[in-house]
Amino acid sequence: QESRDAGSGGRTLALAALRGHLCAAYCVVFDRTGRRLVTGADDGHVKTWCTTTGLLQHTLRGHAAEITDVVVSPDNVHVVSSSLDATVRVWRLSRGEPVAVLMHDGPINAIAFSPNFGPGADPDSQPAEEAGTGVAAQAACRGSAAEAAGAGGA
Repeated sequence: QESRDAGSGGRTLALAALRGHLCAAYCVVFDRTGRRLVTGADDGHVKTWCTTTGLLQHTLRGHAAEITDVVVSPDNVHVVSSSLDATVRVWRLSRGEPVAVLMHDGPINAIAFSPNFGPGADPDSQPAEEAGTGVAAQAACRGSAAEAAGAGGA
């Protein structure tokens, strides 16, 4: 499919139409290799796609409301999603398996990985609950990591 780029007058080529979400997908991120695309949508689902074929790889279910953000871990092992349902969910990127659920008392709008976490990081600078796991979604929320980890099971 070809379409006009109104800004430059040039043409853009649509490489693939990713069909699978029931609602608008506002969160889109590539994995660190560029081989996968991760989308989060208002249908509450996170999906992983093969960028070579455009085929759906996994549908990650668990959120009960709109997805507000998705991020891929620096080591490309996990994808983390946040939602208006007040949860942050951690998934294994390659298999689409759930790893952890962090709960909060209100909607979560954005998430990020700490630059001080993961392989090669100083374990003394990490909360004990997260040290060595390779997973540290830093949700912009109140409460300690211990409270969040204790409130939600995988």
